Amino acid sequence: MRANYAQGVDVYYQKSGSTYRNLHFHALRPLTMDCLSRFWDHDEKTRNLGFHIVDLACGSGEITQVVREWESLGKKTLSEGVASRTRRKLSVRQIPSNFPPIEIVAADPYTGEAYKQNVGVSCLNLNFQDIADGKLPPSKAEDGIYDLVICSFALHLLTDPSKLFATCYALAAQCRWLLIVGPHKQPMLKPEWGWIPWNIETWLPLVYGVNHDHVIERVHGRFFQSMYFL
Repeated sequence: MRANYAQGVDVYYQKSGSTYRNLHFHALRPLTMDCLSRFWDHDEKTRNLGFHIVDLACGSGEITQVVREWESLGKKTLSEGVASRTRRKLSVRQIPSNFPPIEIVAADPYTGEAYKQNVGVSCLNLNFQDIADGKLPPSKAEDGIYDLVICSFALHLLTDPSKLFATCYALAAQCRWLLIVGPHKQPMLKPEWGWIPWNIETWLPLVYGVNHDHVIERVHGRFFQSMYFL
């Protein structure tokens, strides 16, 4: 991918936005499902009041597709043996059949065409600066807050520290939790940017700088909790 970014990240996605596909989907899928299940296990508010998600820098919709699959599998009534094997393999939790549909608000300034082709609905035309400027609409939750924002293979491309700070700080005011999915440990979010690093195994906060990545086939996942919603 580095060669593709030779002329700049914006130029690459402007050229390839309609045909973009994430080549790491084979690992992204099980990692995201596992992260969703762990979040479900520990977040009582989501289980009681509904699940509201932002798919930020949504690309061609891989995260949206995984969330929908996780939800569908969780609500299926299967024979006990089949259900146990399927859900254990993909780390899917059982979801009550009457649980409200998961709200997914997706945003990407470049890949709207690819997202709509794959998912069947449109995404918002918002970039990181738009998020920093407060243009992300409120969720459909009673308080307007999102439970989880998932940013996949994108936040590490925001290399300007001031822009990264502004984006993260704005997200922390609208989203209770953040899941960063990417090819490595970057970016490292500072607590003063509004986010506390979280240990996915113990579900406890971590000291800044301590490694807390959940890794499947070189795809990394890292949870953070917003300091606004402790």
